[in-house]
Amino acid sequence: VVYAYVKGSEVRFRSAPSLEGHIIDTLNNGQQVQVLGITGEWTHVSVQDQKGYIFSQYLTSEDEKNS
Repeated sequence: VVYAYVKGSEVRFRSAPSLEGHIIDTLNNGQQVQVLGITGEWTHVSVQDQKGYIFSQYLTSEDEKNS
């Protein structure tokens, strides 16, 4: 299992790897997500049992909130 952390405030969690993908939720800085895969510039993630996509530049492998 691979985890990543959101970097940025109100990062959009989308239903598809596109700016046209429905916004499922917005995520906060430091929130942990499970990485499922990568599609181009998007990362497929699971957040609280929901699956969707986040633009990869808004994820980091380190929990910056606690560093």
